[in-house]
Amino acid sequence: MNIVRAFISVDGLEVYHVAHDLVLFRNSIRSVHVPREARDKIFMPYFSTKGRGSGLGLAICKELVEARNQADALVHSTEKALADHGDKVGADEKTAIEAALADLKSALEGEDAEAIKAKASTLAQASMKLGEAMYNATNQGGETEGSSEAPAEEGVVDAEFEEVDGDGKKSA
Repeated sequence: MNIVRAFISVDGLEVYHVAHDLVLFRNSIRSVHVPREARDKIFMPYFSTKGRGSGLGLAICKELVEARNQADALVHSTEKALADHGDKVGADEKTAIEAALADLKSALEGEDAEAIKAKASTLAQASMKLGEAMYNATNQGGETEGSSEAPAEEGVVDAEFEEVDGDGKKSA
């Protein structure tokens, strides 16, 4: 029952059923309905369903969210690649990647989408050397294990054929 009392004081929640170990809540705050015809346009710059404002708020938010998502993915993949293959690049390149990584993480603490994009671009450029080293290591590993050509199958003969229907006639 303590949880019920705690939620009763939360704005917008109301308890509408209590039975044994079951408590059901209802959201009493009216939600805002976005008209169906506006749903495709709502994140476009300068679009607004209100009579006032510039219509940039959701467009700016979308840009920031997308920049953050891309940057987070880049941070994750770069950290993983550094952990797995950091020894395959020189010390200077590794230091440059780590510095760009730290700069991007710092930018992610703020809300400037353009700064996040710029730092992500810098990290992407710096980490290209790591990607090249990983690619070269993969190619060198494959060549040392054996020939790059597939082994020829014995007894395989190239042949031409013709399809014949049930009457012994060739089909077109």
